[in-house]
Amino acid sequence: MTLIEPARDGFSVTPQEALFIGVAFGKEDAVRAAAAAGASLAARNDSGRTPLTEAILGGMGSAGIVGVLLDLGADPDLKDSEGWSPWIACLSRLDDPVVASRQRRIQTLLEKAGASRADESAFALYQAVCAGDVDRVRALIGIALPESWPLSPRSAAVGCDRIEILRMLDEAGIDPEAPRIARGGEADLVCAVRCGHLGIVEYLLAQGEDPEGAGVAPEGMSCLMLAAERGRQDIAGLLLCHGARLDRAQDEKGYWTARRYASGNKHKAMADWLKDPAAPQKSPRAKKAAAPVSADVPKKFAPVLAKRSSGGAAGPKTRDILERLLAWDAAHGVALLEAKPKGVVVQFLHLPEDVEALAREIAEFCPGVLAHIEGALARQIATMRNLGVPEEQIAPVAAEHADYGHLRGLPALERSLRWHRTARLNWR
Repeated sequence: MTLIEPARDGFSVTPQEALFIGVAFGKEDAVRAAAAAGASLAARNDSGRTPLTEAILGGMGSAGIVGVLLDLGADPDLKDSEGWSPWIACLSRLDDPVVASRQRRIQTLLEKAGASRADESAFALYQAVCAGDVDRVRALIGIALPESWPLSPRSAAVGCDRIEILRMLDEAGIDPEAPRIARGGEADLVCAVRCGHLGIVEYLLAQGEDPEGAGVAPEGMSCLMLAAERGRQDIAGLLLCHGARLDRAQDEKGYWTARRYASGNKHKAMADWLKDPAAPQKSPRAKKAAAPVSADVPKKFAPVLAKRSSGGAAGPKTRDILERLLAWDAAHGVALLEAKPKGVVVQFLHLPEDVEALAREIAEFCPGVLAHIEGALARQIATMRNLGVPEEQIAPVAAEHADYGHLRGLPALERSLRWHRTARLNWR
């Protein structure tokens, strides 16, 4: 029985539905049968994709289905409803080591079919934004983006925490009204809050973005709720200063407020603060008296003193950590994301030109940061091998284990700084 024949229970599908089912499940015979029964190769499914873009973007991609569709006469240049052309859809997945080998086979098929490369410069701009390549972005910033382009450079700058590039794009008037589909259709401010990019949040609010989150439905999670769910009091404070509603709730009874999200995710201190953010905060009771806040310590670093963050007997003392944070804050701008007795998590608002030098400085000050990255890299390599990823694709990841004296894992720390601008410093 083919997919377009009636089933025993009387249920049947149309040839068009059968075509997309065949594409989704990699059934080449079913795709041919559906096309022979009259299914259009230019139709769109519920997600707006054509059969060809679905075969490329769906799952891991299927070179076999792409080959069948092209043999049947599918247009290799036809864009889907989101603006994906088959060529750009394929290019967008070549950097994923899990699917790269399949996508390279698809790329070869598209080349043989004469697929247009007209949008490659726009894709290059998107890649440069994601990589934080300021010089490359500057060289490409004058291009005109295609109509209905799915890879918004501005949304990429927001999602990847590229505040310098975001400013460049805005100053150049690039992509101001692009559809925000890079992270599932959410607005840029929502994306920045969800990712915890403090500097981006501050910038977007200063540009006049709605503190509730543009396009958020009345029953949806506001930006303040997202910040509360993640325990980001620093971001919540910015949102409240720009007019976010503290009393907003997702339900008619007014139960699911930002404070409820903080409490439900065990952010008790933040939940208490959200009762009255303007009220002076009492120090939490502890077995040891909290260290007094010195006059030379900014309020944002006071939690380091309150938690007595240190490296233990053999590591830096609380005062050493504070001095280093003050130096980094003066040079790059620093947001304290978390302070615990055994360490801190910081986010750099700006990165220097020599990111490797900053990575070395961090690693020398806290060698444990590399041990954490080394373990993550080892797990990533093991997962890739378990999935059967070819060794030549694993090699670039394995190279980040390269021995830099006692600074093993330094390239991965540098990459992490470029992508997230955060560093987790743990000494014990």
